[in-house]
Amino acid sequence: VATYLAEQWKTSLLVVAIAQGTSMNSSVLDYPRAYIELHEIHAEFILTEGLIGVLNKIIEEKAINLLLMGGYSISIVEEVLNSGSVNIMLREMQCPIFICR
Repeated sequence: VATYLAEQWKTSLLVVAIAQGTSMNSSVLDYPRAYIELHEIHAEFILTEGLIGVLNKIIEEKAINLLLMGGYSISIVEEVLNSGSVNIMLREMQCPIFICR
């Protein structure tokens, strides 16, 4: 969806992968990088560790005006009871969020 929107709006992308408590191999960005490059979209890729606050800092530093994220990876009931990432993002982020399921 992000690639399509970038093509239509003639804009670039910032792809962020955040590891929370576990180490993440940089290969996690290989597929999105190849897909975005196939569509000839300019994109920056960031692989970092931390919590949601890290994303807030990146959004502020890079002047991001729209955040696109995946939807619920667990049941909605579990997400609500355990304050999952989607609910945290909706509470904490100051920019618009486009949630893809």
